[in-house]
Amino acid sequence: TALSREENGHTAEFLLSQPVSRFSIVSSKLASVLLQVMLINLISGVSAVLTMLCIGEPIDWKPLLLLNLSYLLVHLELACITFCISAFCSRNNPGIGLGLAVALYFINIVANISAEAKNIKYLTPFAYCEGADIVTKEALDGTLIAIGMGIAAVCLALAYAKYLRKDIR
Repeated sequence: TALSREENGHTAEFLLSQPVSRFSIVSSKLASVLLQVMLINLISGVSAVLTMLCIGEPIDWKPLLLLNLSYLLVHLELACITFCISAFCSRNNPGIGLGLAVALYFINIVANISAEAKNIKYLTPFAYCEGADIVTKEALDGTLIAIGMGIAAVCLALAYAKYLRKDIR
């Protein structure tokens, strides 16, 4: 909703009347979204470490850092996808992003429980943050991450292309 919120709240009209390019507006919004994702992941990672220290559990750093990195990548991909959606929507509708995240999560569940549906894991970012796989292999799946980051890059390019030409109402 990062971009659609501006249009829905009629602040886009004000922003676009200022001597600021659309490119810088989109870039500022994207930077804000990415900063929020980074902060959430930093807080989550620090909380996990503090919790383990409080209960006296030894910390196995490599799997913990890989898990947190995979969560960050999932969040970044979902943020880029929903950022793209917000460029195409003129109404502020956070339900689309939440629904998409839930749908992708359930696609991952189906891929995990059905051998016939194994290949649909390439459609969901949740496939590369499987905790059991990361802890046992102590590695991330580079193919899945490359696909996910490719999707994120395409979504960002689409968001910029759309918003730079969008007729704000």
